[in-house]
Amino acid sequence: MNDTIKSGKIERGKRNFTRLNGIVHWASVLIEAVCWIGAALCAVMLALIVMAGGAADRMPGVGYGRAVGAGSFSVGVGDTVGGFTFALPDPSADAQYRSQLSVVDCSPTADTINGMAADAYRTMIRQQAEARSANPAALLTLIVLQIACMVAMALVMRNIRRVSRGIQAWLDRSDLFSPFEAGLAAPLRRIGRLLIAVPVAAGAGSVLALVLSALTGRSNLNVTPQLSVIGTYLMVGALALLVAHVFDYGGELQRDVDGLL
Repeated sequence: MNDTIKSGKIERGKRNFTRLNGIVHWASVLIEAVCWIGAALCAVMLALIVMAGGAADRMPGVGYGRAVGAGSFSVGVGDTVGGFTFALPDPSADAQYRSQLSVVDCSPTADTINGMAADAYRTMIRQQAEARSANPAALLTLIVLQIACMVAMALVMRNIRRVSRGIQAWLDRSDLFSPFEAGLAAPLRRIGRLLIAVPVAAGAGSVLALVLSALTGRSNLNVTPQLSVIGTYLMVGALALLVAHVFDYGGELQRDVDGLL
């Protein structure tokens, strides 16, 4: 009687675990597809920027503000990649200040403009225009980082699916003897390494973007680390590596036991 009850509980547990594992499997498939689509869209955006002259400095008719089709390619950017928030202004506003500056330059005899000394007003407009000018180095670095992080997360989802398949193969066994034979250590190890690599790469990319911005005379890039997001990546990645080590060790013990039988 007790054996029958115990067997029934085990079967119910297997069914519930199988359902949950199926949800994880299909969720990983969906998220991986979204990540690949996001990476492709970022690649298209990168190509459009280069075609629009974004790889060059801002020149008349060239750069981020250049017309693309019926509209204009706006590059106002505020995005978080791997726990680092990049903030770039929209250079389309730069045209307003440069237009004001051209009007001011056409009126050199004016002593005051909008209640300010003409020279002080010109300086203010130039500073405002510079703050909103294109920063191609930072933007291109940001988009490359977005592509890399999307690819990394797609690979994480793929390895989660491999873990799910290994668990399902273990559940389908009649004896449920040992999960250490399911080959879960390798995908877990890859998941951990990828999750740790994402904020590390984003941090290195943010430093590179700041350096390139400085070298190109741009100071309008703001990078803010989101410590909670970075910590989540690192802790979950470290946890995945620890679990992978447990499965490695368990597999070795299992092989030793099998060798004694």
